[in-house]
Amino acid sequence: MKAVNLTIDEKTWRAARKLAAERDTSVSALAREALQHLTKTDDRREEARQRILQMIGSSGGKVGAMPAREDRNARS
Repeated sequence: MKAVNLTIDEKTWRAARKLAAERDTSVSALAREALQHLTKTDDRREEARQRILQMIGSSGGKVGAMPAREDRNARS
């Protein structure tokens, strides 16, 4: 495990300490959890983007402007 030093303002520090106490954990654990969430979210976003690109490529579909409302709702 790697150690990280952070510099944050006093108001944020107090709020983080209060939140950590409410959750019966440490500020370090809160920071670790937040960073893990950010990196997992970013990884999931990239995986989803790759899947979308694969679907577009494999279907031969084209991405473009949406037809006008009248054209979309025209009755045959």
